[in-house]
Amino acid sequence: RPAPPPSARVIRMALLLRTAAARPVCSLVRAAAAAARPTSTHWLTGNEVHITRAAATHANAMAVGKLDASRCVLFVCDVQERFAPLIHRFDAVAHTSAQLLRGCNALGIPALVTEQYPKALGHTVPEVSSHVADGTPVLEKTLFSMVLPEVAQRFDAGGEWNGRDQVIICGIESHVCVMQTALDLAERGCEVHVVVDGVSSQRSEERQVALNRLNRIPGAFLCTWEMALFQLCGHAKHDAFKQISALAKEDRPRPMLCMDSAL
Repeated sequence: RPAPPPSARVIRMALLLRTAAARPVCSLVRAAAAAARPTSTHWLTGNEVHITRAAATHANAMAVGKLDASRCVLFVCDVQERFAPLIHRFDAVAHTSAQLLRGCNALGIPALVTEQYPKALGHTVPEVSSHVADGTPVLEKTLFSMVLPEVAQRFDAGGEWNGRDQVIICGIESHVCVMQTALDLAERGCEVHVVVDGVSSQRSEERQVALNRLNRIPGAFLCTWEMALFQLCGHAKHDAFKQISALAKEDRPRPMLCMDSAL
């Protein structure tokens, strides 16, 4: 009996290793299918063709970083009281974190909020915590990465986030907790979307280097909060479109914390 065709996870991991950069996705799928059946010479059955095409479609989405609300989780990293006077453009980070929480609430996307050693660094600032939905985990940590054991379990088989393989991340600091979270998520096979106008560090130079490094992690993408939310919305007839559009019209800190000021 021939071995089963490659799973979407096989294709995803291959893409994250940048094999897709050298070959078209369709070629990648055929190569993976051949590897799964090293001694088979028969043509693909109808069911195998269907599954392989589905894997190719999924792989294409992974290759371009297209956000899908059914696959997303929002991570808000350590936007805490004691950091407020220390972080470069903390006002922009807090605003973006709040807008993302509000937008993801409207879109039905789950969120995770962490606080680094709150006994010393305080809790999440009110302008952000006031938008955390009931039931959202708010976890204390001393680990720099947000991928705590209990967080990893949520993504595993049987966990409430199993099947969600895209993470939108904002918070601080860019070169420490955000960076290490992105690396851990990518290592697990997750796609990571770093919100440029929602991450920062104490020193702008550290933010520069962090964004440059984050942009080179396989399976990681840079975006703004508006870019992410409108992409998740998809069209003007979406139930959440009016709420997302209203968020985009609100006043915001100026100048925008963006790539031009960072790299």
